[in-house]
Amino acid sequence: MATFGIRLKELRKSKRITQKELSRILKLSESAVSMYERDEREPSFETLKALSELFEVSRAYLLGDTDDPQHSSNNSDKNYDSLSEINKILTDLGVTDFFMHNIEDWKDLNPEQVDELRRDFESFLEYKAFEAKKMKKEAKKDSTKDDN
Repeated sequence: MATFGIRLKELRKSKRITQKELSRILKLSESAVSMYERDEREPSFETLKALSELFEVSRAYLLGDTDDPQHSSNNSDKNYDSLSEINKILTDLGVTDFFMHNIEDWKDLNPEQVDELRRDFESFLEYKAFEAKKMKKEAKKDSTKDDN
């Protein structure tokens, strides 16, 4: 799968946006955008979220974790069971511990609210995966420095 930098450059070019224009949209320096595209710098969570919204793709797609730019959801069933859907989402995402949260608080959510909750869970887990990759990359750099 493509790296974040490759995806960002492809998406930016497909929308016919220059690096300068993108830097203004994101309120970043032009060099930051350039470094993102060369995979020399990683975006903040806020920047990642803004890019996802701007290009209308999932954060997982931007990070190169999937080749599917969109997540689809179809919650049009009249007998919609929000708790079952939330449990399914959490199971699919590998979440097994709710800490002190009572899932019953979510029982009256409508399909749109459950979809928003799903996106929030995905965003959080994508961010945590992103942070883990970042820490692994930094550790690798540190070990390379130690070897020299």
